[in-house]
Amino acid sequence: AEKDAQILKEEAREKAKEVKELGNEEFQRNNFEKALELYTLSAELNRNDPAVWLNLSIVKRQLGDNSGAAKDAWRSATLDGSNPKAHYSKAVALRSLGDRQGALDACEMGLRKVHDDKCQALRQLKQELEKELAPKSLLEQLQAEAVESTRGGGPKAAFQLPRGPAKEDDEDDDVIIEEITKEDAIKA
Repeated sequence: AEKDAQILKEEAREKAKEVKELGNEEFQRNNFEKALELYTLSAELNRNDPAVWLNLSIVKRQLGDNSGAAKDAWRSATLDGSNPKAHYSKAVALRSLGDRQGALDACEMGLRKVHDDKCQALRQLKQELEKELAPKSLLEQLQAEAVESTRGGGPKAAFQLPRGPAKEDDEDDDVIIEEITKEDAIKA
């Protein structure tokens, strides 16, 4: 009976591998829905194949399911922590969800576990995330606030600018208010 169970497990692994290859073909054809279906079937046949979980993560990212992509990448990294692509896929999915700190943590975890030249993309993503998470200078903050205030038809940022030397006939209008547009703020 135990020998029969082993044979069935091996047959399931072989079938999972075949189905995964079919999924790879569909992915190459940009038929992501069909690839997802095949990868899911492959994962059901062999839940311990880190490559199929990584493939599921990547195809889910292509389909915009970043939450599912992050979970599947986590599963892949749990099964094989030495694969930098699993950590990268998780980081990209988390970044797309707006979780830049979680994405940075995924990059750092991957770089701790993988020590080879295959980590260039992971290192690059880590640098981008560190830059995104770094505190901004006061000027950058003010420019961002000015741009934000002009979005969506909201109030425009106003700055008081001197008009030049006051003339005798000027009363309280020694300054004027100029509105800046989003384009002006970006040029600044």
